[in-house]
Amino acid sequence: MAAWVARHRLLVAVSALVVVTVAGLRVASIAIERSCAGTPVVEAFVTVDGVDIHHLDRGEGHPVVLLHGDGGSVLDFTMSPVIDRLAEHHRVIVIDRPGHGYSDAAQPVGSLREQARLVRGAVQALGLEAPVLVGHSRGATVMAAYLDVFGDEVGAAVTVGGDLLGNPDPADYGAYRPVTWPLVGPAVVDVFYAPAVRAADHRLLRDGLDRAFAPEGPAPTDYVAAYACRWVSVDTLEATYRLMEDTRTVMPEIRRGYGGLTVPVLIVHGSDDGNVPVSDAVEAHELLPTSELRLLDGAGHELQFTRPDDVARAIDNAVQLARD
Repeated sequence: MAAWVARHRLLVAVSALVVVTVAGLRVASIAIERSCAGTPVVEAFVTVDGVDIHHLDRGEGHPVVLLHGDGGSVLDFTMSPVIDRLAEHHRVIVIDRPGHGYSDAAQPVGSLREQARLVRGAVQALGLEAPVLVGHSRGATVMAAYLDVFGDEVGAAVTVGGDLLGNPDPADYGAYRPVTWPLVGPAVVDVFYAPAVRAADHRLLRDGLDRAFAPEGPAPTDYVAAYACRWVSVDTLEATYRLMEDTRTVMPEIRRGYGGLTVPVLIVHGSDDGNVPVSDAVEAHELLPTSELRLLDGAGHELQFTRPDDVARAIDNAVQLARD
């Protein structure tokens, strides 16, 4: 009896410790979320079938719509030099993809085609005609799904280190899957993901972003801190995982339709891109009959930061193609 009582007390003590630890981490997470309030600044929303889509609107002229990659937000463009250069001549709309930044998640969460449909709904709600779509990283994957169904509404398209094949890293699946577990997903974020990302001045996140910026320099410190604010959330992590999962099924269908696209596509890619191999860009170019491949020698993945002139020039060219 005494042994049972001792085991029972130990179990209660361990359970209480777990509850207190998780609660403490949740409180700390909420405090950090509050400290991140306004990063980035909330600007405007359009509602598409009950889903609020956050966006920024800059400049005047032909509409250019910028779509960030997985885990990112409008910050991927607004913190880079390219947006101000584009806004001098064009109307630039930067969208938080569904489930990222301040935008609501798509339903089902992470559906590639649903993300594309919601982005197209935002474009229509804003009254944009023959827009130039620009997709960075896996923002280009969402752009490809958009072109597959609504290509006749698009003036031209540009990829910036874009994934047009839909080849996510299989290693990512195991890392993100726990976030999708019912009930415990938020605890997984608070107990494991958030502390890991924020430890040692964002060292884990910084290492990943530095690889994306390589070989042309480390990620800017202010960008790493801002990225961390938006990255460590259940919505963003789940949207990222589920999109990777959905991409495996949907992208083969979309790739089969590349031969029938008539939209001009400019593929801007770094020769040393460590996130989306240059061989993927070459293969996409071969599949897309209306595409032009622009390889930037010695460049990595974050071209809007490291090669803004080349990116802006390609978008300027795409706008001219859309007008012709």
